[in-house]
Amino acid sequence: MIFTRSLILVIVFVVFISGTIVHAQDKSTDIEMVTLKIRVLEQIPGQEAPRIRSQPMMMSLIDRPLWLDVGSTVESKFDQSQHEVGLKFVAHIKKLDSKKYELQLEWFRGGQTQPKEDPDTEFFVQEKLSARTILQSGKPKNLHVSANRWYELTIFGPGDTPKLSSHQTPRPVAIPRTVSGSELTSSQFNK
Repeated sequence: MIFTRSLILVIVFVVFISGTIVHAQDKSTDIEMVTLKIRVLEQIPGQEAPRIRSQPMMMSLIDRPLWLDVGSTVESKFDQSQHEVGLKFVAHIKKLDSKKYELQLEWFRGGQTQPKEDPDTEFFVQEKLSARTILQSGKPKNLHVSANRWYELTIFGPGDTPKLSSHQTPRPVAIPRTVSGSELTSSQFNK
């Protein structure tokens, strides 16, 4: 009887341990970090190199929305109207195979201009991009939104390291937040 109980306990223990090991191995394959780099570029007539309008780069987990909000609302100097300025985006990255990823991106960028030579004028420029594309790890993909303006999207999977030119020094401008899928949707742009 004691031998039977001991044998049952050993079997239960072995099953529990083997299930835990398999479960732990499954979890380790689910968690993967990637780096997403987004550059907004504009070719100015007469200039050789394109002008970089924006270039956030951050790390995220696969299959988790990445959210960045570096913006605010400003009031017009002429009336009480409110305008969004800054940068906001939600990105969702899904792994397709060892070097291919699907990117879904909701991007918003807004700015305010008040010309010094014309104090009776102010204007707000806002751009919004919704995109879904497949990216190869380490290879930039350009999304042309006009004849002289485009988004350069690059994803770096594990083992691929983003390369910075000598004049690019990473500067933290915001702390991105990775959240669970149920916590955030693109409708949060409509606050």
